[in-house]
Amino acid sequence: MMSTTAYPFQNTSLPLDERVNDLVSRFTLEEKVGLMIQYQTAVERIGVKGYKHGTEAAHGMAWLGEATGYPQPIGLGCTWDTELLQQIGSAISDEARGFYKRNPEINGLTLWAPTVDMERDPRWGRTEEAYGEDPILAGKLTAALVKGIQGDHPKYLKAVATLKHFIANNNEVGRGDQSVSIDPRNMREYYLKAFEIPFREGGAQSMMTAYNAINGVPANLNPDVNNIVKQEWGMDGFVVSDAFDVSGTVRDHGYLDSYKEAVARSVKEGGIDSLTDDGELMKQSLREALEEGLLTESDLDAALRNTFRVRFRLGEFDPEEDNPYAAIGESEILHPEHAELAREAAGKAIVLLKNEGGMLPLQADQLKKVAVIGPLGGTVYRDWYSGSLPYAVTPLQGIREKLDGHGAEISFSEGTDRIKLKEKQSGWYVRVQDGGEAALAADAETPEQASVFEITDWGWGSHTIIAEQSGKYLTTDDRIVKASADQIWEWFTKEVFQVRAAEAGEGLGLGLKVKVEPEVVAEGEEGAQGGGQGRAQERARIGAQETGAQETVDRVTLSTWNDMPVTVKDETGELLVGSGKAEETANEINVAGAASAAGREEEPITAAVFEMEKVTDKFQAAKEAASAADVAVVFVGNHPLINGKETMDRPDITLPESQEQLIKEVMSVNPNTIVVVVGSYPYALNWADEHVPAILYTTHAGQELGHAVADVLFGEVNPAGRLNMTWYKSVDQLPEFMDYDIIQGGRTYRYFEGEPLYPFGHGLSYSSFRYDELSLDRSCVSADQDGGGGESGQTVTVTARVTNTSSRPGEEVVQLYGRAGQSRVKRPLKQLLAFRRVLIQPGETAEVHFTLPLSELAVWDVTRERFCIETGLYHVMAGPSSANLPLSAELEVRGEVIPPRDLKQPVKAVNYDAYEGVLIGECREGGSAVEVKTQSGWIAFMDAEFGDGVRTVRLRAASQTAGAAEVRLQSPDGPLAGRAELTAGGAQEWRDYTAELSSGVSGRQDIYIVLTGKTSLSTVQFQ
Repeated sequence: MMSTTAYPFQNTSLPLDERVNDLVSRFTLEEKVGLMIQYQTAVERIGVKGYKHGTEAAHGMAWLGEATGYPQPIGLGCTWDTELLQQIGSAISDEARGFYKRNPEINGLTLWAPTVDMERDPRWGRTEEAYGEDPILAGKLTAALVKGIQGDHPKYLKAVATLKHFIANNNEVGRGDQSVSIDPRNMREYYLKAFEIPFREGGAQSMMTAYNAINGVPANLNPDVNNIVKQEWGMDGFVVSDAFDVSGTVRDHGYLDSYKEAVARSVKEGGIDSLTDDGELMKQSLREALEEGLLTESDLDAALRNTFRVRFRLGEFDPEEDNPYAAIGESEILHPEHAELAREAAGKAIVLLKNEGGMLPLQADQLKKVAVIGPLGGTVYRDWYSGSLPYAVTPLQGIREKLDGHGAEISFSEGTDRIKLKEKQSGWYVRVQDGGEAALAADAETPEQASVFEITDWGWGSHTIIAEQSGKYLTTDDRIVKASADQIWEWFTKEVFQVRAAEAGEGLGLGLKVKVEPEVVAEGEEGAQGGGQGRAQERARIGAQETGAQETVDRVTLSTWNDMPVTVKDETGELLVGSGKAEETANEINVAGAASAAGREEEPITAAVFEMEKVTDKFQAAKEAASAADVAVVFVGNHPLINGKETMDRPDITLPESQEQLIKEVMSVNPNTIVVVVGSYPYALNWADEHVPAILYTTHAGQELGHAVADVLFGEVNPAGRLNMTWYKSVDQLPEFMDYDIIQGGRTYRYFEGEPLYPFGHGLSYSSFRYDELSLDRSCVSADQDGGGGESGQTVTVTARVTNTSSRPGEEVVQLYGRAGQSRVKRPLKQLLAFRRVLIQPGETAEVHFTLPLSELAVWDVTRERFCIETGLYHVMAGPSSANLPLSAELEVRGEVIPPRDLKQPVKAVNYDAYEGVLIGECREGGSAVEVKTQSGWIAFMDAEFGDGVRTVRLRAASQTAGAAEVRLQSPDGPLAGRAELTAGGAQEWRDYTAELSSGVSGRQDIYIVLTGKTSLSTVQFQ
């Protein structure tokens, strides 16, 4: 900042907007171009420094080195604790200020967090990054995090929270080029609701758009950014595009033909104020757009006012002594209080799923031997949006600390096989070569010379392999295989190898099990002196003698992260990737992930076959450890960068088959088994739930994972985490993955009518609680018919009485739900209205008060395109989970009765009441249109009033093939009232069609419009 006040923008006594306007007016046009991108260029002549928008901070500062790590957001969501989230947000922004002090031009204060996307499906690869399936829960928690990040000063911001990804970003595969179909009710009541809360209540100052398209329009061109976020909600900060997404409008979506048009429309129509993309490409495209009149300088001014308004509030242009946050320095990075907070958060995030017979908590002084088992027991993993861990307390370490001083013995079995690899064709064993690259080669003559590898099965063919001698992961430079990786953490997970059966076989092994028989070669026979096939026979003979005849081995092939086969070089035995001639794929962020880097060879290449000889069998080792123990604790789950992550959705919701079997093997020898799931997602734990006495769930919780798990296992922390997503029994209970309609699809606890494994809000405690009474401050209330859910501040006070009936202090998460008794439309079975996590002492009764805005009872009325509160009886319920609501009260609301539809006015087709076989796409005349998904489909408009009657219907439609639109009464197969033949043309070639209604339509009717052909429908009007 300049020390003088030569310009009005430097005068701190002036109003903020006046200062902002003055500064922006002083930039030249070329300077404005350079300020429109993520890395804003410095304008030294007037004292403006370079600045970077975007520092990852999903659960702690990321990518800047060592920083305090908190549980993944899916775990923070399980805390149901807004006060904790605000504390974490404040600690994160303290460290952000520390990093900013270290390097202000690179370590910006615009933090890209939190992720507010609704988690309507547990198969989403980025489930770990968001806060659950309910918009109230996610909205309240992220609003609290935003408050913590941005601080509470009336003038200055400590840092800036960026809500992402707007909107409906809940699939990874195809995210860069696919469109999601969302009707107005789903959008308003579910997807938008989650974002509205942290804007209105949290005051978030930034937002990032999504990669996907919504109803045919790429998210960076979505008019809702301007119309809803900026205008309706009053967001006065700035909007950024996701990385490389503006150029993706051309490259990936193929929606526009030129980058200049993509840039211009993103800024003007999509409300994008900062372009996160190739900087030089964006600047050149901006120049071209300006030259051709696609953009004006005033368009840039509007965007820059938004970004600089926030930079002013960060205190950049004010004296440091005026800004209380300016004094925060590097000492805040890894502050000891933050480590304590990380441990508290990790403990509060743990969910006790099952505790049969009071298996937990464990009593350290009563245990003589504890077995810790499983691939998640002796390690702590970090995900893509984590900082470097300053230290890592593993579950094994945490348990050991609890048992110190009690004389108990701990045994540890990692639940992984230790193996040696032998190439089948040559008979040579694989070993790690000496030297810098630590390349692998099949050149060892005997098993003793072979390297021992520890192989972890993550399911669905994905494995990681560690060279035991060095402790390094096997990885690849896309040319050779080498043991050189210290960790698994890059954009492309090159430490993953697909291990597949070389031949069809039975059993639980990785490949075909074959018997290794000793082979005797008569002296003088061909090949007896080595070389060629005889050499292979000699290797088999030696191996059989040393490992024992009749031993079974697995015959497998290996392929790399991008499915390139691993081969063996004849001359040297070196393990190659394909032909070994490929160029290395740079580990750089892209939109599509590994799918964009699939291996390519000019000619088909056959993978080498390897025999896997087990040195240690994971199941046998686990049983040996468990059988001798008083209790066995089995740690299962996922690696955050394997089988589900950014760019990759989950293949299933089960545990890996090998982990399921590990649990079964341990249970077969020790019924006192506890399962701890360390995972980024919900899991279908059907067998474990039926057979295992105690189950805990924690997400990947960062540096304090081991302490937190041990604290709960041994009762030093009383678990009170609650599930923020429904845990289904199977994917068979879920609709098709790309179906974003939670209402018709029956998604989430709101609409799911089946029986889940664990319901939304579920979680047990070591304490017991009794719900005594639910009272309302009034049983009847009138809601103003203002379309917004009643007058500002119109509320009902709800009080629940909860008693701790145990001898142990405990936290209870009191959950308040509502259900409409009668409605014009399908309403949720129940919906979360409010929640509070409260500490209740033994024998104490707590009165938990909720202030319920009547607007929470509103429904989006598609007939009038606004929210309304319907007249009727509403049921208010309270309890410890969505499936356990012992208290209820009735609230009579005098609101609105939604009138019959008036189809004699033009009606948007997307404002249907029901549908089948259609999606929503774009109408480039404005708005959206209904599109036939395959060959035919229909939409319905219920309870339409036609009075004395209408004789024609006018349809605004486009059809790529010859098609038809039929008007039917009462059902899709009901009486035919009229039909219009549609002419083939372009997808956006809109025409008016008029159909005569043969007998006229009068009175109150349910209208069905049945479409055939590759047809789109924009509006309907009866006359």
